[in-house]
Amino acid sequence: MTPITSYDLQSIANDAALFGILFIIMCLVIIVRKGYIRLKWFALSLLAFAFNTFSLTLGRWFARPLTQDLQWNWSGKMLALFLTIIMIGFLSRTLRGQIGLNIKQAKGSMNVWIGIGIYTAIFLIIAWFSPPPQTKAYWESLAFQLTMPSLDEELFYRGLFPMMLDRCFKISRNIIGAPIGWGALISSIMFGLVHGVSLNEGSLSIDWMACAIPGFIGLLGCWIAQKTKSLLGPILMHSHGNAINYII
Repeated sequence: MTPITSYDLQSIANDAALFGILFIIMCLVIIVRKGYIRLKWFALSLLAFAFNTFSLTLGRWFARPLTQDLQWNWSGKMLALFLTIIMIGFLSRTLRGQIGLNIKQAKGSMNVWIGIGIYTAIFLIIAWFSPPPQTKAYWESLAFQLTMPSLDEELFYRGLFPMMLDRCFKISRNIIGAPIGWGALISSIMFGLVHGVSLNEGSLSIDWMACAIPGFIGLLGCWIAQKTKSLLGPILMHSHGNAINYII
């Protein structure tokens, strides 16, 4: 077996810290909801997050002999995506239909796509005036950024995870034509924290800007997924946002 490194242990500790934060947030929501909770979905939501988060580290660790020459964590992302697909496969047909696993857009989605076009144009302008990424693995970086983060993260953080959390707390509000509940809020908060929280030598540090930007974009992605009844828009936005600096 591949020896575990101090970096692997640090990553596992960081994943555990994020899991603990999620547990605390969900307990706080229970208090706000005055004790309302579906214990089955509470446990399943925590389990799903653990699978997705820890798989990024474990996938990199187990596959290191095969991927040690690669710059990006392909194996971790593939494992996370695989586990998400497996979890979706265990859902009923009705619940799978709530995740947005279709290309067809809901009626009234045209204005959303106009907004996506504006979002894309803004990123193009930013990329045009930004320095190109400094990397020796250009084609690998481009291929990775076009595929793995958007497929893994959108399917989980904008599809499966918020659906499970909504089943846990069962409440939503209509926000500009789309139902947004605790699932979208909690999943977006965790998406931001995953990008900005680190545990170093037992000390938890938070880069608030690194949390806020992905968190806001994640919440926007949840709204788009609910409005269009599809993950197509969030996936394309994510791929574009990650890869545009490698293209322009």
